[in-house]
Amino acid sequence: MVDESLANRAWPNENPIGKRLQIMQFAGFNAPGINRAYAQVIGVLKHPRVHDLTRDVREQIYISQYQQPNGQFGLVIRTKSDPAALSNSVQAAVSSIDRGIPVYEVRSIEQSVSDALAPRRFSLLLLLIFGGVATGLAVVGLYGTIAYSVTQRTQEIGIRMAMGATSHEVSRMVLREAFRLIAIGITAGLLGTVLLGRILDSLLFEVSSRDPLTYLAGAVLIAAVSLLACLLPARRATQVDPC
Repeated sequence: MVDESLANRAWPNENPIGKRLQIMQFAGFNAPGINRAYAQVIGVLKHPRVHDLTRDVREQIYISQYQQPNGQFGLVIRTKSDPAALSNSVQAAVSSIDRGIPVYEVRSIEQSVSDALAPRRFSLLLLLIFGGVATGLAVVGLYGTIAYSVTQRTQEIGIRMAMGATSHEVSRMVLREAFRLIAIGITAGLLGTVLLGRILDSLLFEVSSRDPLTYLAGAVLIAAVSLLACLLPARRATQVDPC
């Protein structure tokens, strides 16, 4: 049996069932060397991700254990109950056939997938932590900048209020300056994300690093958090005594 990648590569636009394929077989431990033989294709399977979930591996060929014995093989069992509860039953079933066959690495498919994704999950967790710290520093810096600007413009704000400016107009003036800084930061961040997004492709599985909805959600989140950081300086500006 072959996978779809090999079938499409070897016999494009043809039915691969019944085709012959030359394969290499190890002669055995007692007869070192490699035998070249022809095998007939009897089925086609979907291309699997055997060793790495984030990238394709080379084409796969499946040969019967009776035709080409192997020193080790895997056994896949489908069950409706807890897979961990079948460990002893599987070992007992294998021992009933041959007590000399060792059984190891008994685990569920979920555990195998989780182990394969563990390194990338850890890397993404670190990126999430660093991103949160960077966002916090940016918010603190923005708050400090707007607060300092309000302090420097205390006299101007007092004069505006003495000339009849309302507290809402003063708040809008302060927030307008904050929005300008927020827009510059979000624009620079989006451009940097687009340029450096390819670095994240190796950490993602069937998810694009250039998803417009993700960009939009990130921009909205940053804008909302930054706006909250600017409300206190804006409120402080409305409390300036014009006298």
